[in-house]
Amino acid sequence: MDNVLTESKERAFHADVYNQIKDIIREYKTYTAKSSRDEQEELKCAQWHVPVQLVDVELPKLITELQDRSIKTLMLTQNPYGKLRDIESIEEFCHSRLKSLGIDFDKSWRLPSMMIYDKDQNVLGSFHKGGIFTLNSKELALEQFLKNISSHKFNKIVFVDDKRKNLEKVWKLAEKLGMEYIGIEYTKAFTKKRKDVDVKEVKQKFDLLLKLKKWESIS
Repeated sequence: MDNVLTESKERAFHADVYNQIKDIIREYKTYTAKSSRDEQEELKCAQWHVPVQLVDVELPKLITELQDRSIKTLMLTQNPYGKLRDIESIEEFCHSRLKSLGIDFDKSWRLPSMMIYDKDQNVLGSFHKGGIFTLNSKELALEQFLKNISSHKFNKIVFVDDKRKNLEKVWKLAEKLGMEYIGIEYTKAFTKKRKDVDVKEVKQKFDLLLKLKKWESIS
């Protein structure tokens, strides 16, 4: 999802800014790690409420064309799931947000929501309306999801991700399952031409986030 389908509307959260503000992010993470659980949840919730936009406005059309050809499309994201303060369900929150941008993965599945467990019955993640959410490695959740829907037979995985390590892990899963594999390293979010970022302004906004538990726009 992040940096492939969507990206923040806020300049401070764009992929190409990471290296410029890594010290600010390090400070922020150090602070939050020492914070109470309640404050951590407030900060996470504030970040979820920052509006997003499509990385590429042509993506909804591409996904719809695949679905119209009966090709299953699935979102696989390393993100939390369940309730977070005023967000009743992160999965439904993301589904609704993507749908408002023209993307509906549920069209490919129409399956009931389900928790995804490993072989020892530890929770790996959650499936909801065409999206898999996991805080574990993506290929682990994908493998167990495919086992859960064994009535669906597939012979190929085409996987798009902005991180090569994820592409390689899913490649190994495809080999394990005897499936063809195409991996696409998608870097558009990192290479777009954008306006320069004011690092001092970003620092001020992160300081305000810590104080107010709300992100003040700098776009």
